Amino acid sequence: MKKIRRVYSFISVLNDVDTIISDIESISALFQLLESLGDMITIKISEEGCVNLDEVGIEQKYGRYVVSWLKVRGVETLLKGNQICRAN
Repeated sequence: MKKIRRVYSFISVLNDVDTIISDIESISALFQLLESLGDMITIKISEEGCVNLDEVGIEQKYGRYVVSWLKVRGVETLLKGNQICRAN
């Protein structure tokens, strides 16, 4: 059973890599957008608890990348539907 779980885990990772590669231009543009909007997003999350992705022009499917980007900058957040919210 452990081997089967491991295989499914690898398949999931490979699917993620495939998605990133096929959408690399959009993800690159997202990171550029985050560089310019990062302070505003961080302030909004800190003051209001959440930021709606639509309000900052980001599609929901890219939310996990926003969470990862914020985590690297020391901001712990969670993706809740179409919102990025403070983790605590």
